[in-house]
Amino acid sequence: MSKKYPQGYLPKIQYWQYKVNRYINEGDLLQAEYAIKKLAYFTARQVVVENQTPYIPNAAGHPSH
Repeated sequence: MSKKYPQGYLPKIQYWQYKVNRYINEGDLLQAEYAIKKLAYFTARQVVVENQTPYIPNAAGHPSH
């Protein structure tokens, strides 16, 4: 784990999951879309931490395998 994220990215994942749910419930789909992108980013980073594989986004911004 890094010094900046000693617990990995799980707290960030939980935060952005909360934001996704909140924005959807409020009907704010633009903000929900933004929160979904952040959630996907931190989820991908956590997968890297757990699997010790490099994070290499492809052209669409998703990790390539």
